[in-house]
Order: sequence, then C-alpha cells, then structure tokens
Amino acid sequence: MTTTKNHQSLRKYVKRFVISTKALKASTISWWGKRRWLSRGLV
Repeated sequence: MTTTKNHQSLRKYVKRFVISTKALKASTISWWGKRRWLSRGLV
C-alpha cells in the first residue's frame, strides 16, 4: 500500500511548510518593527 508512504511525505511537507511560515512571520514582524521605529525617527 502506498497510502502510508504518501502520508509520511505529506507530514514532512507540512512540517517544512510550518517551519518556513514561522520563520517568515518572525522576520516580517522584526521588519515591521524596524519600519515603525524608522518612521518615528528613533533609530
């Protein structure tokens, strides 16, 4: 049966997707924070 193999690859893909989204969110938050401080002229 190939269902278990498909399930494993799907889990791997989801894991990678979640990790990449978390990293993206963190960098976006820090980028927005920098932009906010720059616009206020505090940096």
